[in-house]
Amino acid sequence: MRLPDFWLEILHSIRLEYEPIIDTFSGTTYGFEVFFGGAEKQGFKSFEELKERALLEKILVPFELELRKKAVFDFMSKGLHEKHKLFYPFDSRILYMPDFIHRDAQEDFGNVNLLSELFVLQISQEKPFSDSIELNAMVSIYAKHGYTLMFDRYGDGGFNFRHLYEIRPHFVRLDPYFIQNIEKSPKKRLFVSHLMRILKVLGITVIAPQVESKKVYFLLKELSVDLIQGKLIQERTHHQKELKSLYPQIQKLYMEDKRGDHGGSEAIRNLTDLIPPVYKAQDMLEVLELFRQHKNYSFFPILDPRNEPLGIIKDSDLKDYVYSAYGTSLLRNKSASKKSVLDFLSPCPTADVHTPLETLIETFANRSENEGIILTENSKYVGFLNSKALISAINERNLLIARDQNPLTKLPGNNLISRHISDCFMGEESFALVYFDFDNFKPFNDKYGFRSGDRAILMFSDLMRERLEQKGYFIGHIGGDDFFCACKEEELQENLLPETLALLQKFAQDAKLFYSDEEREAGYVMLSSREGEKKRFPLLSVSAGVLFVRSECKAKKNLEFDATLSSLKKSAKASKEKIAIASLL
Repeated sequence: MRLPDFWLEILHSIRLEYEPIIDTFSGTTYGFEVFFGGAEKQGFKSFEELKERALLEKILVPFELELRKKAVFDFMSKGLHEKHKLFYPFDSRILYMPDFIHRDAQEDFGNVNLLSELFVLQISQEKPFSDSIELNAMVSIYAKHGYTLMFDRYGDGGFNFRHLYEIRPHFVRLDPYFIQNIEKSPKKRLFVSHLMRILKVLGITVIAPQVESKKVYFLLKELSVDLIQGKLIQERTHHQKELKSLYPQIQKLYMEDKRGDHGGSEAIRNLTDLIPPVYKAQDMLEVLELFRQHKNYSFFPILDPRNEPLGIIKDSDLKDYVYSAYGTSLLRNKSASKKSVLDFLSPCPTADVHTPLETLIETFANRSENEGIILTENSKYVGFLNSKALISAINERNLLIARDQNPLTKLPGNNLISRHISDCFMGEESFALVYFDFDNFKPFNDKYGFRSGDRAILMFSDLMRERLEQKGYFIGHIGGDDFFCACKEEELQENLLPETLALLQKFAQDAKLFYSDEEREAGYVMLSSREGEKKRFPLLSVSAGVLFVRSECKAKKNLEFDATLSSLKKSAKASKEKIAIASLL
């Protein structure tokens, strides 16, 4: 169906704008998302209203197909297709219209001589599929041509875990709600952290939208989000000269992040096995020959023409063909039913080489099929982290953790606490620290013995885990009866004082269980001093010195910081509430 002249005029007036989607770790541009502007000049309030009008006039299908062609030719004319992908909003409503021709998805993009691997079709939740069957139908239509799919606004309710499990999209873009103010909300950070674990295990690339500040960038980098977009990088534009292949401000942020990876990426590179890859268009007989030549490998990574990983191909899936009398003939068959590499594609987790080792280990541990993890840099294949290397890394990490943990409470010890404090001072955010110290611990130990003392220390560490760590605070055990807590998020800082007071009160109440009924009622114990005189000692409690460090005082020397904490400790012990507060401004 040909578009009426009125709609051809509207199509011609639409202005195409692009917003870069970049690699979180390197600042290189992975692709551009296309937007459609100029609808207002034609009397519409928005582009969505324009499409609703096309739907009412029953010309949405030809309008959508012509719009795609326009996007393709504009993308190519700017030369963006040479290195980058085009993220295109897919209007799923046309799938159910009788005039939609889907016998060849390539026609939808104008039969241009352009690799389908360059396109990412964004499936919007604003026009959700009624069930997974419809979504599977759409996937099968476009997947055979190599198009990749993205679930948009994930977490907003339109897509669920069943869709992830059954469809396995290549990309997931998080709902902007979970990115906005994430630096102030431990709950959002916890949600995104857990969601990232699931998506990493499934081998799905994650995109975070609306990244507008350095704080958000550093947090998303820490969470190992793969790709980002937003005002911090560049707002959408139609000017070609503003579209870049590298955004230096992000590269600079990564390089200047002194929290860095502490050499972690180099350690991961040293564990990497450069397994020969298989390409999606490669002949299956060549793949079989590759298995014969490399008998020590039971699988190979599958790459697209841009060297981006798609998954793996396993020798176990080829046994029916290798050992069958007619297996090789079936693979050699030139008919339409001939098997391709993609017919044997198995999903495999993918991670950037700069991903923290802890995240890689979590990804590996959460999979039942543990071949390992495909490693990338700038989204390109750089090697494979196999199960043997990961197990070795796990053992090494466990030894390091054990070395840096307090042997009694298993909480982070002095090394990790010192590193955390250094990271706080090197960052740009304000932060808060708490120094906990037991009161009257020595007389308690003298009367009830070191085993009861250990029980009291364990009781306090358990309370810290329950009341602080589970809410997002960093906690540690300095040694003996000294403990530590820290936080950077604004919401956590706002709640720190009431949380600390509640912790002190809870421990003081629970610690009474160590004493006899008479001692609890009296509120003290009688013990002999060093001079042999009987003396009253109050029941066991904990005092806390709370220090708020504002961002503008980051240049202060640690000497002043230590002196302030020492003074707070004395003030807290003398306080009726067992707490003292100070700020470094």
